[in-house]
Amino acid sequence: MAASTVDGTGAGNGGGNYIIYGADASYFTQKALSYFAYKGIPFEYRKKTLAVQGEVEEKSGTHMIPVVVTPGGDYIWDTTPVMLGLEEKFPAGGILPATPRQRILARVLEDYLDEWVPRMVVHMRWLNDADAETSGGAIVRDMMGVSADAALDVPQQAIFDQVFGQLRDWGIKTCEKVGAGRGDAAQVEEELGRFFVCLEAHLQSSKYLLGDRPSLPDFTLMGALQAHFLFDPTPRALVGQIAPSLGRYHSDMGAARAGDAGAWPLGDEIPIGLTPLLQQIGATFMRFLPVNAAAVAAGDKELTIDLGHGPRTIATRRYTEKCRAQIAAEIAALDDVSRASVEAILAPAGCWDAYQD
Repeated sequence: MAASTVDGTGAGNGGGNYIIYGADASYFTQKALSYFAYKGIPFEYRKKTLAVQGEVEEKSGTHMIPVVVTPGGDYIWDTTPVMLGLEEKFPAGGILPATPRQRILARVLEDYLDEWVPRMVVHMRWLNDADAETSGGAIVRDMMGVSADAALDVPQQAIFDQVFGQLRDWGIKTCEKVGAGRGDAAQVEEELGRFFVCLEAHLQSSKYLLGDRPSLPDFTLMGALQAHFLFDPTPRALVGQIAPSLGRYHSDMGAARAGDAGAWPLGDEIPIGLTPLLQQIGATFMRFLPVNAAAVAAGDKELTIDLGHGPRTIATRRYTEKCRAQIAAEIAALDDVSRASVEAILAPAGCWDAYQD
């Protein structure tokens, strides 16, 4: 079902529809939009403009986007819990497999795409002038409620320049905070290239991440593609050079609908093409998770880690630890046979120990 888009001048109840407040160049806004479209959930997409910012943030309790307003008027956010909660109301074309290996792998892949890939995203977006101007400009125009091709008058240009400057300053500081600053460029950009190569190899033989049906992490990857990797000029060029299959994948995800959902592999099998990607996750994100968990437990605000390019001191991430602990609890709740089968998939790639509490 196609969404209607309005200008975001008021925060109504959507006439019984869900409302999604966000921005076009937002990773997690596009993740949510992709999911709602796939499920056929009636919704309106509204830009979170400066005109509604105060009301939306007061009612939701967050400055983050997207914010989803339910038909009952509740303001909710945090895309993964929102989506998993909606699965109970809209079960057709479910996005989490029922079998243990595929289900846990979907959770691990989504954890990586939600909590680790964004550090590569912010690095590419905010430290390259062309990318910052493209996407930062788009975000500011969304905030102002001005279309991409509209000319700005003098007062509007002054607002644009001020907000853009604040936004880019925030982006650069965020890069440093997550260990993706200018001094980390070699490591981050090499890792992004490997990520694209792994996806290209996998998508040569698989329609989606887990087979012929979209699963939870596919919507996160779609958000990354729509808002960043196929939007910002530098990663878009890189995708064209080394991962052209992502263009086909993006089209397939845009057309996917729950009523026509395919199937995941029989027998709880895992697509063999995922092995290189899992190995990359094991060599990066899985090395970060236990260090971060220890830092959170100790109440530390920073941690030091070496991912192969020398030690880096970066901010501790409490929400990332919350996500890790949730997956660890899901694994711990499995019966012995299921748990062993999951271990047989994750352990060889270095993706097991981080979820053992």
